[in-house]
Parts: sequence; structure tokens; C-alpha cells
Amino acid sequence: GNKISTFIHDKSVFYYLILLLPALVGIGFLIRKKPISEAKELTGNNYLKGIFLNLISIQVLLYWLIAVMYINQFNIRVQSIQEVITFLAGIWIGKMIVLWGYARLSKAIFQKWQFLSLHMNRIIGSVLLISVFIQILK
Repeated sequence: GNKISTFIHDKSVFYYLILLLPALVGIGFLIRKKPISEAKELTGNNYLKGIFLNLISIQVLLYWLIAVMYINQFNIRVQSIQEVITFLAGIWIGKMIVLWGYARLSKAIFQKWQFLSLHMNRIIGSVLLISVFIQILK
């Protein structure tokens, strides 16, 4: 993490290019006029689509970075296949609990606060743009 931070700090062009992505996404959320209507049923294997989306997810990448840093910090070495299976099972269980929590929390929020559900795109866009501006000011 320190090497990446130093590299980005030394090369300000990369810093601003990295900030460009959330800025563009924020603008996209603000420009979107109406919420997306209910999704049409997609053909194909939804399980494989879920795996693919999971592989490119930033949340998953950050989780694995933290997990690998933890393993390296304590010099944990794999001794058997059972340890690998136990480790992967723990990751899967933890992820399912977090996703279940996200689903429950979002359902509760949208049921209680209609304003949020009606203006979620604007809220997300504003939060993204504010965070970009804060990073630029730093």
C-alpha cells in the first residue's frame, strides 16, 4: 500500500486519472433522470454472471488485499488442503453474512424513507463528487 501511495503521490497525473473515474460515475448518477425500471429477465446462467461480477468487484479486491496482508503479517503458511478449505469457507460465510446484512439494511431504509428511494441516484452522485472534491483539495 505504501509503494502504491508513494507512486501515485510522485506522479500527480495518475492521481487525477484515478479521481476521474468516481467523478464521471458521480456525474452519470446526477444526469440520470429517472430510476431504472425493473430489470428484464436476462437469458443465460445467472450464477456464472454473479461469479464474473464478483471477480471484478472492488469490494472483493479490497477484501482479498486485506486478507493477504493479514496472512503475510503473521507469516501464516498453508500446511494442508483442509486449511485452505477452512479459510475459503470462512471467507464465503463472512461474505454471505455481509451481503445478507446489506440486503436487510437497504430494504429497511427504502421502506422507511421514500425520499431516499426516490432520490438515491442524486445522493450517490453527490457523495461521489464531494469525495472527489475533498481529495482534490488535499
